[in-house]
Amino acid sequence: MALCVDVGVAQTQLPFSLLEDPFFDGVSELISPGGARRIISEAHARGGINTRKVEIPESKGFNEPILLLTKDAGGEVHYRCLDAASPGGAQLKHVLQAGLVSDPPETVNTRPADPSRGTWYRVL
Repeated sequence: MALCVDVGVAQTQLPFSLLEDPFFDGVSELISPGGARRIISEAHARGGINTRKVEIPESKGFNEPILLLTKDAGGEVHYRCLDAASPGGAQLKHVLQAGLVSDPPETVNTRPADPSRGTWYRVL
């Protein structure tokens, strides 16, 4: 199983709805292509947790980073970060966009009223 996520640059916000997916059961970190472990941490506001975030330094310099997350046999989640302008990133972006208009939608958009500001994700 793989998960495709359209994310922000460097520090990525992970929507609660994404983290509630069974894909993330027991997952507290993401593993980079080089083997670095990136902790999924909580961000607080007004006395409560308002989001979860993870640093993805590989996305620096990308205009539109897309993460491809895969889970290994041991349950650890590895990521690969692609720019939507690259051939592989463009293919993943197309998959995300197609999922927005499928019936029923296969891509989740956290801000349907303003898709350009939301996080999109889809289980592949």
